[in-house]
Amino acid sequence: MKLKILKFSFAKFITFLIISVLFVFLTYFSFLIFYNYQFFQELKKGNFNKAKTKSEQVLQMTGFVSKLPLFTYLRQGHQTFLSFFNLKQNGEIFFKNIFDGRDSHFSQNLVTLANSYQQFEKDFNDFYKTTENLTWAKTALSKSGYLDKFEKYSNLFFQNQILIKDLLTYAPDFLNDKKTYTVLFQNNMELRATGGFMGSYGQFYFTNGKLVSKNIQDIYVPDGQLDGFVNPPKALSEAFKHGEWRLRDSNWDPDFAKASETISWFFDKGGVKTGDGLIAVNLEVVEDILNTLGQIELPDYDTQIAAQNLYLIAQNEAERDFFPGSTAKKDFLQTLTNQLFLSLSNLDNQKMITFGQILARHLQQKNIQVNFTNPKLQAFANQNHWTGTINWEQNKEFNNDYFFPVDTNLSANKANCCIVKEVSQVIEDKGDYFAIKTLIKYENNSPVADPKPPKYWGGDYKNYLRILLPLEANIKNVLIDEESFTVNQVDKRELTTEGLKEIGFFLDLEHLQTKTVEVQYVLKKQLDNETYQLFLPKQSGQKPYYTSVELLTSNSSQKTKKLIDQDQMIQFK
Repeated sequence: MKLKILKFSFAKFITFLIISVLFVFLTYFSFLIFYNYQFFQELKKGNFNKAKTKSEQVLQMTGFVSKLPLFTYLRQGHQTFLSFFNLKQNGEIFFKNIFDGRDSHFSQNLVTLANSYQQFEKDFNDFYKTTENLTWAKTALSKSGYLDKFEKYSNLFFQNQILIKDLLTYAPDFLNDKKTYTVLFQNNMELRATGGFMGSYGQFYFTNGKLVSKNIQDIYVPDGQLDGFVNPPKALSEAFKHGEWRLRDSNWDPDFAKASETISWFFDKGGVKTGDGLIAVNLEVVEDILNTLGQIELPDYDTQIAAQNLYLIAQNEAERDFFPGSTAKKDFLQTLTNQLFLSLSNLDNQKMITFGQILARHLQQKNIQVNFTNPKLQAFANQNHWTGTINWEQNKEFNNDYFFPVDTNLSANKANCCIVKEVSQVIEDKGDYFAIKTLIKYENNSPVADPKPPKYWGGDYKNYLRILLPLEANIKNVLIDEESFTVNQVDKRELTTEGLKEIGFFLDLEHLQTKTVEVQYVLKKQLDNETYQLFLPKQSGQKPYYTSVELLTSNSSQKTKKLIDQDQMIQFK
């Protein structure tokens, strides 16, 4: 009898034990699933702080089972998120301390930021390798709605890994000690060789990584201090009917590195030291930043500035009630800059990422160009194609060609608001050389001949068009609407160091008028084959336009079309 009771009690004990264990495990997994669910929900809402808390709870719960494969992968994902969160926080501290005027502890913050990036890079690379090898991990990310975002940001990260490390490496050279940078505000509605007319500029002063002051000024202030006489480029003299070269027109060379030397020289003669570097920023960059920030209130002017009205309001303030010595333009731009930096210092997580992407894109599109006095910084910027240097990198496996049209608005208006451009090129293989015909079509969609301030600033267009071609190119003809130029109507110069030559001439385009420029040239082959490579640089400030290219050989035809929103390369094999 006792034996039966003992057996029965033991059976009940085992059953109770199994049920208890199952209950514990079910409770454990329920909480684990619940915390992971909450983590994804908070992440989806952009609540990074709450997501961090859930992530930490998951790591605490899974510590004792961390050696089991399933939990190893789970912990790896959460550890990567926490590394990202730490990097984000340190990045916010680093950038806010630069712009908001606090004691920045620049070197210490930079070391902390670099260490947190290094940890994130390691964790992310490990996690990415794991997800690549596990189908179920990708399935889980897909069901949570995060697979597309994960792949998008993964690609973005891998594309910029080296650049991020370099930026952290060169940050001390850029901001440590005392630094002064002169920023040229270029209005690309009045297109010039390096991006636009330099109507104003700003000087930004840093001490040990902290922005201590910023001063915005009208370009005409130092321009008015210039003494003496400087011979202008021939085209400037012809267009403006005066024989002197001024600071406001000194961004003449399409190579920004060379133009910077001229600009800095004129600034110096006007009593302004440009400091440690020149940075050219086109109007459309600020418009894109405003698209991210939203409206900026300017109480002193009883107005709100947005991307859609920036150009009209800024232009109106620049021109309204102007008289020699007026500070209205400077005062408006100073107020706008102060409010802009205030908004930038308070960016949330997503907008900070977007802001970084805007800067990266405009650097690539040459709407931001830099020139530093520090050789290390300049070499780094040049390596990333941020200096606006004209540099033709030829490919030894191809016959190489180069075509770079540079537009310069000399009509003293903002006609480029309304100019539409399109390029087409036909290359015929003639055996030992190529015969090339290029058409550049311009449309001026301005409805009026002259500006109608304050709402409209377009008008007739006087464009000094320069075209850069290979030095070996034999130019056969230049035409506008099928009418040939005479020899003395075309300016020519050779850029032997770059292996290029330049032709320049005026193209006058009245409102609601269309004209087509035709350039015919031949180019001897460098290789005895039918390969062809064409480099198409993008001019800073130029609105994106399409270029179509067709290569005709004895037995084939190849076509392609590229949007010139950045430097482009076309190859035919």
